[in-house]
Amino acid sequence: MKRTLAAAAIALLALTGCSSDPEEAPETSETEVTTPAETTETEEPEAEPAEPEVEAAKIGTPVVAGDWEVTINSWTADADAAVLEASGGVDVPDEGKQFAVMNVTMKYNGEGTGDNANVQILYVPDSDGVAAGLWEAFGTTPGENKLTYETLTPGGEVTGDALYLIDADTTGTFEVYAGNEEPVVVTP
Repeated sequence: MKRTLAAAAIALLALTGCSSDPEEAPETSETEVTTPAETTETEEPEAEPAEPEVEAAKIGTPVVAGDWEVTINSWTADADAAVLEASGGVDVPDEGKQFAVMNVTMKYNGEGTGDNANVQILYVPDSDGVAAGLWEAFGTTPGENKLTYETLTPGGEVTGDALYLIDADTTGTFEVYAGNEEPVVVTP
């Protein structure tokens, strides 16, 4: 970059000398030597400091999203066999899809009451797959601890299993939303 600036300065000086009026011939003697003006090094402005990357929480770590404290307790990415057994073979994933089960705890810390239906936990695949959200998959979760819609008072919490239908053989992260808040990222 410094060479480019120096070359540009020399070219500018040379072009400036060529732009005199045609009626006036520049006076030079045979012994006169012109030297380009001294170039000074200019420091490039310092780049803005990058915003620090927010470190993602791990499964089992409570995260706060809006008025909610959410803990993804566990994640079973390939739960087809357990879901098929629980449903008596009725719930079969489409080709290229698989069932996944998340055990999650949601605690309401707001004022008044809060509906856990307003909490969204999005599974985002690392590849170009399709994201899957909480409350989107229909089927039978294994066991008797299915996550249900609840209206909670301050300090109230609910824990349950949520069913996801995700692209087969993928890995990914989770984004926890509550209302219009920025997502909180959780990794397996």
